[in-house]
Amino acid sequence: MKRITHKLILALLVTALLPLGLVMVGDYRQTREQLTREILHRVRAIADARIQRVESYTETKRQEITALAETPTVGEALAAYKLAFSKAA
Repeated sequence: MKRITHKLILALLVTALLPLGLVMVGDYRQTREQLTREILHRVRAIADARIQRVESYTETKRQEITALAETPTVGEALAAYKLAFSKAA
């Protein structure tokens, strides 16, 4: 009688635990994929923000250099440099 009881309990456990295991595996895979997508989304957002900051910094520096190049003092200094360079050569 005990053998039948043990076999019956074992069969019921396998019957109950197998679907549970399958659900857990499916849930694990789904959660892993969702987390991977979320991480990639966040990394792309960080990369885009950094790209924007670099482009903004570069544009600001370009504007500053352009403004500086248009000042009379820089023009005069460049002319003096050219003159000194031509005399030295």
